[in-house]
Amino acid sequence: MRRLFGVLSIVFFGCQSDAVPSPTPDYEGCFRGYRHGYVMPSHEDELREFLEQVGRPPDVDDFHQDDVEEFLVLGAEEERAADGTPRSELAQVVNINERRNQEVADRAPFRNINPISWSRGLLGGFATIPAPPTDTTAGNPVQLVYWSSLTDGEVCPVTVSASPLPLPASASASPRAVVRARWGVHNNFFQVDADVGLGVQFVINASSVIVSAYLDGGPNASFDIGASIGFYATAPTQPITRTRYLDSLAAATSVTVDRPDFATTVYGVMRSDAAAQILLEFLSLSGTLIGQQVVAANEYLVTPIPMPSNIRRVRVTNQGASAIQGAISFGLF
Repeated sequence: MRRLFGVLSIVFFGCQSDAVPSPTPDYEGCFRGYRHGYVMPSHEDELREFLEQVGRPPDVDDFHQDDVEEFLVLGAEEERAADGTPRSELAQVVNINERRNQEVADRAPFRNINPISWSRGLLGGFATIPAPPTDTTAGNPVQLVYWSSLTDGEVCPVTVSASPLPLPASASASPRAVVRARWGVHNNFFQVDADVGLGVQFVINASSVIVSAYLDGGPNASFDIGASIGFYATAPTQPITRTRYLDSLAAATSVTVDRPDFATTVYGVMRSDAAAQILLEFLSLSGTLIGQQVVAANEYLVTPIPMPSNIRRVRVTNQGASAIQGAISFGLF
């Protein structure tokens, strides 16, 4: 029977292309496989007999089994069923493969990362987001994704992704698209708005999620936005921001913007006229001045400004000689 399995292993597996040349018989080149690095003393006699049959004396390394030697040992164990009935060669091969698959499953068991309630929601979708009422007014959010778990025990990392569909062909065609995620566990809910740009992705932990999108003013045109969620954690490769737009900010005038939820830094300040100096004043909820930062003419904010928790608003003043179009971006999370 062992000779039969030696022949069967050639029929079923053939010669490996990465076989190492050797002066020993052909079976050595065909059968050399990955060595597991463990010893099976209970099968040493079978291995010795096999090596003697092929005309090569055993050495120490022979008892660190390679894949074909393991196949022969398993074949000897599968010659008969539990009741002693002989098995066919095909049945033996099937049982060997099942045993090997079970060993792999025991060492690295498969885990389904999706919660059992995944089918209760809409995990991805897209929609045409209607144009905003005016170029300075945000439009109404349109829901794209929804998932709610069966129990709070299904709380897990959830990756939220959103992007325009299709990508805009030019910057002038890019609206001020914003994705809104509302999530939580039990009766505790959070909400964050993030710039879509050409695509955004971030991770939250939740047992229920709602994702929607809207246009925050800008061009008077509708736009297609797609979003999806996945039940896993990813590492964001780009900053996650929320931008407040400063439209037609006249010289020597100020505008105060609220600190967005989950904002931790002022990430950048942009203006249409680089010669215009910008003054940033950081205010508490009551309006008390906590700190300030000047972005001088022909300079840019190259380092994000961390914001302590008592800062709730930022007052932006155009200290230039003429009106500007500007924006202040907050870094999230």
